[in-house]
Amino acid sequence: MGVVMEPIIFAYITLISGFIALLFGLAQFKPSKPAKLFHKVFGYLTLILVLFIYVFMLGKLFAGGYSMTGFTTWHVALGVLLVPILVAKWLVVRPYRAMLKLAPALGLTAFALLFAAVNLGALSRYAVPSTVPSSVEDVASAYFVEHVLIGAKCTRCHGIDVVIEAEKTAEEWDETVKRMQAKDPSWISDEEAAEIITALANAPLE
Repeated sequence: MGVVMEPIIFAYITLISGFIALLFGLAQFKPSKPAKLFHKVFGYLTLILVLFIYVFMLGKLFAGGYSMTGFTTWHVALGVLLVPILVAKWLVVRPYRAMLKLAPALGLTAFALLFAAVNLGALSRYAVPSTVPSSVEDVASAYFVEHVLIGAKCTRCHGIDVVIEAEKTAEEWDETVKRMQAKDPSWISDEEAAEIITALANAPLE
């Protein structure tokens, strides 16, 4: 069976790499070849990881995996804001020595946006959004406690809010779950898929 890294774990690895790059970047105020080398290595590593995250985000966006409410809206917005900062730092500041004085501020800004985006992404995935009416939230929460597979399997790639806010027929749930299962059959077995489909078809989510 293939092993697929949880997206949120991948995001936090990226965040840690960015933090290390930031520390060594700030350490360059005291001239040090090792600091400059480590800043460059972790800086490029973070950039590559961020690009992978953007590919993943775009894939989810076009596949309809985002429910643009609450934390998710801010998560996506911060991800979009991060783009011009990265472009400015890597394509404008680095090639022109006269602009290097802007590098620390851009680095701090980029890390702050990355930190906020990653943590809001985690909240959008694991927290039930406040936009859901309390009565629906209470009923849905109780239902998910009873049907743990929904929470355990369906929140790997998106927040539970996507499930709560969906209004699907039994046939639509069948198609949706099987499409998700096909992405990684080792994550959701046929027996689990059948149980999830039955649970979602009878869930009090509307």
